Amino acid sequence: MKQFLKRLVIFFIIFFIIDKCFIVVRNVSAGFEADKRLEQIINKQIDAKILVFGSSRGARNVIAQQITDSLGKKAFNLSYPGSNIEFHDYLLEQTLKFNPKPETVILVVDGAFELPELASIKFRYDRLFPLVKYEPVRETLVEKGIKNKVMMKLFVLHQLNLNNFLVYKKKFSSIDTVFNDGSMPVSFQSPKFSGYYDATTHNYSIASEDKIKLAAFISFIDRCNKNNIQLILAFPPNYFHSPQASSDRLESLAAGKASFMFYDSSRKEFRDPAYYFDYSHLTRKGAVIFTEEIISFLKKH
Repeated sequence: MKQFLKRLVIFFIIFFIIDKCFIVVRNVSAGFEADKRLEQIINKQIDAKILVFGSSRGARNVIAQQITDSLGKKAFNLSYPGSNIEFHDYLLEQTLKFNPKPETVILVVDGAFELPELASIKFRYDRLFPLVKYEPVRETLVEKGIKNKVMMKLFVLHQLNLNNFLVYKKKFSSIDTVFNDGSMPVSFQSPKFSGYYDATTHNYSIASEDKIKLAAFISFIDRCNKNNIQLILAFPPNYFHSPQASSDRLESLAAGKASFMFYDSSRKEFRDPAYYFDYSHLTRKGAVIFTEEIISFLKKH
């Protein structure tokens, strides 16, 4: 029995020594990331008067530099393709925690897809895992139930994910390239885009809304309100019919705590497939026009 305990102690000592060697892997993984925006938030490097949040519609349809050039106030885009409102609220929380408070926040909403369960938009944990060397990231993973608090404290290996072992310099793709202003416009059309307007009428059901996303949407609004930040909920163009009930629902949830900006549906450009990447996203020339409308809205408000 004594021999067994002795071997067990030796095993754990060796394991702990090996485990601590993985600190190197943990600490270098962030350096291989191409998108540095979340790391910039944590390192207190976001200092903009106007911040844009959203999923791919926010990333591709709003050009922050254009807002900066027009208004003379620095704008920065913190929209992430494939992200949901829970992730947007997390980014806003971290931004306010570590950086100067912005004057204005623009949330580019996904319309009828903002609150219902949808597999294509989610909390982007893949953006957090490479940054586990930062304590705020580790705390978030524990809070979200992804990692165990005690195990995180004891073992470096428990902090890691497969992403941390991809030790090569990541590169932007043609569709996912983050520019210096955080925006990600695209200059071409998707080969899968047919160019035919989808006029199918869809009903919007409150029963389909995800409770976590609903709570995050309200939290995002309240976070801006409590910090005296002007909040604008922007509805971008789509090349398909969007139910009015979905925008009415979001307006009712905002309860007068946000301004609503709707794209001008009468503009011929937004009825022209040449200005769209696909059914849900604009090309760069379409994004320039939509951003112009946002700038006009900001000037009036």
